[in-house]
Amino acid sequence: MFRDCKSGGYNLEGTGLTGDRLIKIILLMTISYSYDIIEGSIIIIKNV
Repeated sequence: MFRDCKSGGYNLEGTGLTGDRLIKIILLMTISYSYDIIEGSIIIIKNV
């Protein structure tokens, strides 16, 4: 995830968000990234 946030395309520095809004967007990215990892693991286990 570090590479994704650093240079993989999120460009957090360019959003101009600060304070609560920045925390909310990082939290949203973390939740969605975690969901994707869990879903991918389930697909691998099911051999789909």
